Amino acid sequence: MAQKPQLGVELAGWAPPPRPSQATLTGRFVQLERLDADHHAADLHRAMSVDDTIWDYLPYGPFSSASRYHRWVKDMEPGPDPLFY
Repeated sequence: MAQKPQLGVELAGWAPPPRPSQATLTGRFVQLERLDADHHAADLHRAMSVDDTIWDYLPYGPFSSASRYHRWVKDMEPGPDPLFY
C-alpha cells in the first residue's frame, strides 16, 4: 500500500479565511461586483462570443446563445463555490 506524501509542517492554529462578502468593491479604475445574470449576462455573452478559444480551459462553455448563457449564470449566482464577480 502506497504511503501518502508528506505535504509539509502542519500550521498550528490555522483557520480558513472568511468567505468574501457580497459588497461591491470600487477602485480607481474598476468596480468589482457579484455576478448578476439580469444585469451582466447579456454584455458578458456578447464580449465572450468573439472567440470561442477563451473557453478552452474552462469546464463550461462556450454557450450557443445569450439565453443559454443567462440561464447558466442564473444557476451559478447563488452557489457558494466558485464565487463569480
